[in-house]
Amino acid sequence: MAAGSRPIFAGRRLYEQIQKEIRELLGEPPGSFSVSLRYGALPPDKRELLQQIERDYSEMQEDINRESMGLTLASDREKLRLLEAEKRKDLAGVLSPAELLEYDLRASPTAGQLRTPMAMMEATKEEYRAIFPLQQAYDQQWRPSYWTDSSDDPGFYRNRQEAGRQLAQRIKEFLGPERGQLYLWAQEPEFGSMYTVANRLGLPAETPARVMQLRDSTSSRGVAILDDKTLTNDQRRAMIQGLAQEARSQLNALLPAEAQQQLGARSLRWVSSLDRGSVTTYNSLPGSSSISVRSVPRAAPTPPPRPPGG
Repeated sequence: MAAGSRPIFAGRRLYEQIQKEIRELLGEPPGSFSVSLRYGALPPDKRELLQQIERDYSEMQEDINRESMGLTLASDREKLRLLEAEKRKDLAGVLSPAELLEYDLRASPTAGQLRTPMAMMEATKEEYRAIFPLQQAYDQQWRPSYWTDSSDDPGFYRNRQEAGRQLAQRIKEFLGPERGQLYLWAQEPEFGSMYTVANRLGLPAETPARVMQLRDSTSSRGVAILDDKTLTNDQRRAMIQGLAQEARSQLNALLPAEAQQQLGARSLRWVSSLDRGSVTTYNSLPGSSSISVRSVPRAAPTPPPRPPGG
């Protein structure tokens, strides 16, 4: 076997595993071709109409993007928004409501966003179909896209975050706390990286979730230390550095050195930041996850003594 064959084989095996999970999510039989995954059981004549609609609107979108020459103006965004609305009307004119739902489950932006994360968490077909309309409703109102501009609305991001919290709560109510949290983690890039590394190295399937749980519990403990008003800053710093040693020991038990090396510093910065007396926290919400860092305040430098008579 050539030196480069093993990574290629492992990568292909991972791709095939994800495709298998996606087929199960959509209720498609093993070995289904991509056209079946996209259009389901639609008859050939409707498939051809959909393909023509997709081609036409894709070409018109490309024309608008090309004319913008890399500088998208408000007028360009309005054109793209209207184009999307017209495409939706054309789709509804070709498909029945039930067929349009099946198309959305396979080919909508929300479907593209959900398929791989839900395949990684081994979601069932029933879970996918229950979560999809909740996520789609959120996406249509709040997810930024190339045809919207919310930069002039200071309340947009605050309201979007609140809507994300409400969506996360509804998802946890349906899936249960553990599965619901796994759904939120699975949408983070760090989870995808860990899923890939765990599969490549043959680690237990639950490894990504266990690392994410360690990350969040460590961050919560770090925040509690920072907020403890009975501690001095020196005590806080020492306790957080001790927390770093504890977290690193648990992380080493979950991820061998090779896995940590493959993940890189960015995915594991929540550990390294503790060494500096800083706590990295992750707010996992659908479509609006955020990262923040809090640190132990450094002591103010002692001012130089004033000269006599000064």
